[in-house]
Amino acid sequence: MRNSIGVTAKGLVELACRCIHLSLLRVHIRVDNLVQAAVGDVAPPPPSAETASRVECALTTLSVGSIPIPEGSALTIAMALLHIFPRISKIKYINPDWNDVQNTIKLSNQLFHHIGALTHSLSRRTHSTMTRHTDAPTGDAQ
Repeated sequence: MRNSIGVTAKGLVELACRCIHLSLLRVHIRVDNLVQAAVGDVAPPPPSAETASRVECALTTLSVGSIPIPEGSALTIAMALLHIFPRISKIKYINPDWNDVQNTIKLSNQLFHHIGALTHSLSRRTHSTMTRHTDAPTGDAQ
């Protein structure tokens, strides 16, 4: 018998869309539903005008307590949570299986910030190089 108590992936998306100032959430998640939605077994909710133009939810901390997670699904759960809550950085948990989810989110955030810093640095170098080439004489002046 499956446990059907808890918030579904669709419910989390609705929270993210409607509660943009939410920074901490303590909730029982239907992890099986979240995994199914992430791998495409459950159709995502159709985008509406409201969700298409939404501002990212401010949620940074999710408290999950002792919710069990399916074996081998930590990466899928972490990526699904990052997709729904792009600013999430901390998972509060009792069940040690969530440690892998927390570590994946932490690594993903570190990579995201590192790539952002590299992109910014490359953009400045490209702009600087283009400016020097634009200001350089063409050699045709007489």
